Amino acid sequence: MKVESGAWREGLARFEPLEAMSFDHAWTTDAQGVASYYASVSSMAALSEDERRAFRVRLLASIPDVAHRLELTARVYRGRRPDPEVRIRAAKPDDTVAIASIYLAAAQEAWGHIFGASNLRQLDPPVERFRDRICASPSHEDVLVIELNGRVRGFAVVRPCADDDADPTRVGELDMIYTDPALWGQGIGRRLLVAASAGLQARGFVEATLWTAEENLRPRRVYEAAGWIPDGSSRSRSWLGVEFRELRYRVALTQARG
Repeated sequence: MKVESGAWREGLARFEPLEAMSFDHAWTTDAQGVASYYASVSSMAALSEDERRAFRVRLLASIPDVAHRLELTARVYRGRRPDPEVRIRAAKPDDTVAIASIYLAAAQEAWGHIFGASNLRQLDPPVERFRDRICASPSHEDVLVIELNGRVRGFAVVRPCADDDADPTRVGELDMIYTDPALWGQGIGRRLLVAASAGLQARGFVEATLWTAEENLRPRRVYEAAGWIPDGSSRSRSWLGVEFRELRYRVALTQARG
């Protein structure tokens, strides 16, 4: 079946999160047909995971050239775009709205099982709260942002540890770290975590701690993969009328890893 190149390019562009990627290779007629069929699907939401998997298999199997198949696997099957330009820098007052929006989006995506989705939907982005933290002068805190292609997609706040049992000249604290939920699983949080740890080490701290909700399982896995471990301390807190328990994690900054 012969189809116009625009149709199959559209089909590939609609596949998962590929957005407006460019495809430079001329795929086989069968591959074009499969992708053209995919373009005719009116809604991604209408496809089950099995249907998506079947599309991947049909598309890859229709490409006899191994090099082309490998490239399509990398760019389509894994849903990966070319590496974006990544920059980590100190936050500026102009970043406040983006930071507050990321915080709220991450909270609503990750904390529904703890605080209730309906409670979280009632929150507004805490713009002034973050503006005060960024603009405080002098400040004992450092607020970092991570940009992808010039757009702020995550932030972290580091400072001397505020715990009563800590020496604030030796122990730093990762007070906050959040990334855009649309990018979870792509390594952005890990890069920001490494940068935050490096920033604390550059300030002369030899250890760092952080607090996270016990039920906050996804970020806990990220922290543990980076070398942070629970140190046995816990505390009870209340937010939005919900009682919850936090665990303290600790890392020797010379051992923190990405």
